[in-house]
Amino acid sequence: MKPEKVIRDKCVGHVLGENRTSYTTRDSIIYALGVGCSQDPLNDADLPYTYERHEDGFRVIPSFATTFPSFELLLEGLQSCPGMPEFNPMMLLHGQQKVTLFRPLEESIPRLIHRSFISDVEDKKSGALVTVTSDSKCEETGVLFCRNECKLFIRGL
Repeated sequence: MKPEKVIRDKCVGHVLGENRTSYTTRDSIIYALGVGCSQDPLNDADLPYTYERHEDGFRVIPSFATTFPSFELLLEGLQSCPGMPEFNPMMLLHGQQKVTLFRPLEESIPRLIHRSFISDVEDKKSGALVTVTSDSKCEETGVLFCRNECKLFIRGL
């Protein structure tokens, strides 16, 4: 049975799940174009993000790492958390996103694994501020590439 109020001790540390992804040079180029790189085709500063054969080498925009965790998995995990009361997903607001890169993102990675868990819950009177942390590692080597920290405000909890 779900509690009526958030029980912090049952939430913090709750694993929301794991998802696996991969990305290619093409994916990171499409992302770069989507966030506005190369709006000016004469701006050479954008080319390392949109042209894989650039003379200075190809680079991946660091914010591309924010696309790794599965929001669907995160939402399902929040709703199944034993310390979280039932809530309407329409009352959830994505309040803040922080990404920490431990190494530059590579051109492409064949298999990444992302593990998400609740790292903090704060009472904000009109709702709860839930912090979800997602660690992204290379599945083959276990090397930690980045950590996403997402703060979600859920009104009415």
